Amino acid sequence: MLTLRMLSTIQNRILTNYMKLNSTDYGNVSLVTAN
Repeated sequence: MLTLRMLSTIQNRILTNYMKLNSTDYGNVSLVTAN
């Protein structure tokens, strides 16, 4: 069973990868990776 922390980590990783793929705006990538 996934804990909320694990789900959060997975979500952040997916979101970070998604932003890197669409990294026309590096500001958004910085915001995502900072959290």
